[in-house]
Amino acid sequence: TTLASPEAPTPSTIPQWFLRGSSGRRRPRLNKEKALLSQKIELLGLQLKDSQEREENTRRLHDTMLSAFRQDNHDNKQVDVLIAEYEKKIAYLTERNRLLEDSTSMRKSWESLPSHISEIPQSALYDQLKTENE
Repeated sequence: TTLASPEAPTPSTIPQWFLRGSSGRRRPRLNKEKALLSQKIELLGLQLKDSQEREENTRRLHDTMLSAFRQDNHDNKQVDVLIAEYEKKIAYLTERNRLLEDSTSMRKSWESLPSHISEIPQSALYDQLKTENE
């Protein structure tokens, strides 16, 4: 037997035994076919429900993965920004340390000069020490 389509049944889709009429002998067969069709409908309904649940779960999984991917990309961009900021700070501190080292070495050179040089203008001594250290 074929399952009835959603449209109105046509003579070709109606079983022959149904068209002949129902006699006392055929009633159990009709009830059996009706029960089988009801079970098929119920089974198809359960399969549809299961399929819809799987579709929804797959959609949620897809959304979660996409969200995690986007968050990961966002986090990577934030990390890149932080790295760039820290690289700028490191460059600044490196330059500052170099200047402090130069200043310290100039101070040590200044302190090691004999005391009789105090008559020479300090700016001239500073320029001389600066050119020696470069």
